[in-house]
Amino acid sequence: MTNVHQAVVTPAAFRTPEAALYLGVSKATIKKLVREGKIQSVKLNRARVFPVWALDALLTDRVAA
Repeated sequence: MTNVHQAVVTPAAFRTPEAALYLGVSKATIKKLVREGKIQSVKLNRARVFPVWALDALLTDRVAA
């Protein structure tokens, strides 16, 4: 029998549905935040991704306000 090790990978960024789940908001809210320039994202081909640090910063800014 061989030992199989599975690596745990922490994502560096999420797509819109995962970002919404991470923040506990709707996908529409994420899209609104993008339009308003209140959240940073990166466009990779046709996919928009949200770095985890940007999502965390959004929460930190909201708590501090």
